[in-house]
Amino acid sequence: GHSCAPSTSTMSGSSADHMRYLYLGVFVVLIAVLIARIPAAVRNRESWMTWLAVLLACLAIMTLGPVIPIEVLDSGLGGTNIVWLVQCVLATFAFWAFAEAAKAIDGIGAHPLRTIPVPVLGCALFTLPFFLSRNRGPTVEHFSRVHAYDPAIYVSALIYMAGLCWIVGGIVRASRGHTAPGHRLFRTGGLAIIGGCI
Repeated sequence: GHSCAPSTSTMSGSSADHMRYLYLGVFVVLIAVLIARIPAAVRNRESWMTWLAVLLACLAIMTLGPVIPIEVLDSGLGGTNIVWLVQCVLATFAFWAFAEAAKAIDGIGAHPLRTIPVPVLGCALFTLPFFLSRNRGPTVEHFSRVHAYDPAIYVSALIYMAGLCWIVGGIVRASRGHTAPGHRLFRTGGLAIIGGCI
C-alpha cells in the first residue's frame, strides 16, 4: 500500500517555505524601523549608528532569499555560494554597528573609526579560508552546514561565528547592570545570538 506519511522532500520544502516567510516578516519589520528612524538619524549623530546597523541587517536578511531567491542573487556573483560570504560580512558589520549603538545608549559614545578594525579583521580571517575551498558550488541554502565536510569552509564558518560571539559578547558586557529597555533588548538579543552560535 501507499504510505500516508509526507515525504522528506515535502517536509523540508515546507520547512524552507516557513523560514522564507519568517525572513520576509523580519525584513518588513526592519524596513519599517529603517524608515521610521530616518529623522532621528539625521538629527542625532549617535542615532545614525543604530540606523546603519538596521540597514546592514536588512541587507543581510536579503541574502537569505525572502525577497529575491538565493539562486538568483548568487548567480549574479558567479554561482559558487559567494552570497553566503556576503551574508557573513553584512551580519558581522551589522552587529558591530549595533555594538557601537549600544555604547551610545550607555553614554560612552560611539567611536566607529577606533573599533572598525575588529570587523574588518574578522571578515578577512573568514574570507581567506572560504576562497581556499575548491568546491563551493552549486548554490545551496545552509551553505556552511551542507559543506561542513570541507575543512576550509568549516574553518571559515567557525571564525565567522567566533567573531560574532566576540562582538555580541561586548554588547552583553556593556549592558550588564543596566535596567533601561534598550539595554535589556541588547542583552537578551545578544545572549540568544551567542547561544545560537554555540
